[in-house]
Amino acid sequence: MVYGVYPSLQVGRPYKRVISRDGKPVASKELEKQDREQEKKALEQARRLERERTDQREKRLAEEAEERRKEGEATDEIFRLYDIQMAGREILDGYSAILLTFSPRVDYKPRTDAAKILKKWRGRAWVHEEEHQLIRAELESIDDVTLGLGLLGRLKTGAKASFQRRKVNEEIWLPAMDHFSGAGRLLLLKGFKIDATSEYSDYKKFTVETSTSSPLPTPRP
Repeated sequence: MVYGVYPSLQVGRPYKRVISRDGKPVASKELEKQDREQEKKALEQARRLERERTDQREKRLAEEAEERRKEGEATDEIFRLYDIQMAGREILDGYSAILLTFSPRVDYKPRTDAAKILKKWRGRAWVHEEEHQLIRAELESIDDVTLGLGLLGRLKTGAKASFQRRKVNEEIWLPAMDHFSGAGRLLLLKGFKIDATSEYSDYKKFTVETSTSSPLPTPRP
């Protein structure tokens, strides 16, 4: 399937509009239906925020701040978790890139849930030499990865993932391709295999105009 992805009021959850299935464009009626459903969700979200009491707003903002803190903590832990080595320089997509290899330190004990998962992966990364932007990353699991504490299933050793980014309009680095392949078992009963690729293209720049006004001061006599 091909999606058009647009910003939405839901933070971190963009509007994904199906525009093609099996190489065939989606009918205009279905596009309109998707738009109506998305508009309904946006209105419901706006109404919830309007009705939000002060204590509810404070709680929501606190939860969002805590989530950002956890994300930052997990990001910082990556550099303690991995032994990162510079392996050389390569030309990738026409850019001069530094090739880095990374593997988990044997004696490191992860503190966050994300690090516990990442400790089971090793890989390589290519970083733009001048702009210090990630161009490509390749990962391979070196141990079974449990899903949902093992209750949902298990991903077998040898799973592979790769991520590609490109510079759009010579302005900003954005995703270009994701690929994942692996095998495992769901609910400890049903086996599965997956080989999926997502490609990103046709980025468009959106501009938003805003204006503010304030009353003029009342002249004093």
